[in-house]
Amino acid sequence: MKKIVLLGALKRALRFEWYFSRQFDRLDRFLSGIALSALDPDHWTKLTSHIYSARGDYQRDGLFSWEKKWFDKDLPPAPCRILIGGAGTGREVIALMDLGYEVVAFDPASSFVKKTQDLQQKRACLAFEQGTYKDMADESSETAARLNTTIQSHAPYDAVVFGWGSYTHIASETVRIDVLKKCLHLAPGAPVLLSFWMRGDDTERARTRAWKAGWRLGQLFVGQKNPRAEDPGDDISGRAGYGHFFSRREIERIAKEAGYKIARQAPGPYSGVFPHTTLIPESGS
Repeated sequence: MKKIVLLGALKRALRFEWYFSRQFDRLDRFLSGIALSALDPDHWTKLTSHIYSARGDYQRDGLFSWEKKWFDKDLPPAPCRILIGGAGTGREVIALMDLGYEVVAFDPASSFVKKTQDLQQKRACLAFEQGTYKDMADESSETAARLNTTIQSHAPYDAVVFGWGSYTHIASETVRIDVLKKCLHLAPGAPVLLSFWMRGDDTERARTRAWKAGWRLGQLFVGQKNPRAEDPGDDISGRAGYGHFFSRREIERIAKEAGYKIARQAPGPYSGVFPHTTLIPESGS
């Protein structure tokens, strides 16, 4: 009898959980539409940094199996020097230092950078600075100048790693290209390893009715001052902030415009591993 009562209670609780989860998802999509239509890429980046900073700690438990295989194949053997962007709280940094690499790293989330002080003091990480990929590409701000002074003081690098999915959080195609061009100077002839969210070449992000309502409200908010065309790869969520879903052709085009070519093709969208690819300079062999 007790089990029957418990079963009935669980059924009701699960129905409530399903209902509220669905409403929260609709709210998330509505807010995503507002943010993408009314804000600009700099605001998307700040929003994303805030979301990740609010988490405190984040993934410090070693490399994923697909990363281990990828790094084994495409990183030059240790000892050598690697630049890691979007390094979070140091997951890749710790793993690569343990393999004998020298590492310089940065991340936009202030709380993450604070948690990495022990990496510099106890584990001999060469540097771990706060900064965004836009800061790396454009040295006009004080934060950007500080970041670039540190990065350049340890150059040249033997490889560049854009930390787990972090290339996807770059909110402007101009910055996506410029940061790769910067890598050509910081790491001449070296591989650049990217991981990112992905979509099919001929598919667009599904837009729900809640998202479309948010988009229209955002457009009304900015009026004619900031009209924005929808990019089918863009998304914002309360869990991960801004992210761009790349098509394979898009990655190939961006690499070419920056002076790179693809040495190892990214798998299809989430085909058993997180999408990733390795770039090498077009002038290289």
